[in-house]
Amino acid sequence: MRPLLIQAAKDRGLSNIHMHEPVQKMQIPGILAAADVGLMILKQITRPRWVTPNKIFDYMFAGLPSIVNFAGTTAELVEADGVGVAAKPGDAADLASRLLYWADHPEERKAIGQHAREVAFGKYDRQMIAKELGKIFDDYSVGYSLERK
Repeated sequence: MRPLLIQAAKDRGLSNIHMHEPVQKMQIPGILAAADVGLMILKQITRPRWVTPNKIFDYMFAGLPSIVNFAGTTAELVEADGVGVAAKPGDAADLASRLLYWADHPEERKAIGQHAREVAFGKYDRQMIAKELGKIFDDYSVGYSLERK
């Protein structure tokens, strides 16, 4: 698939597309620091996707607003948290118009990106979630051990 995409970009004379080899997770923040928008692009299927790919959180922690092109949990999360928008699934023109809008409105794009970062650290930080889960386990285990006595 990758070689076909590279060739299609060349055939269209697109010079602003960069196809990178896979990188280590530790390199992602540096790469995202050069981006303006995070794109959640998945092949269209006939039903909503009830999964949330990790890269949406990478985008949020990097302070990037996101555009999601598929229906389901990720699009709902992005819109509910106000950290991006959902393009109409399968509608390339809608996706393009949303990209162009943010290209023409950098202050709004940056504000949404900053909000995305705040939401990421406030709701989705793994250390915070682990502490909360640990407290639940502690509370449950105390209650459980008291009931058994």
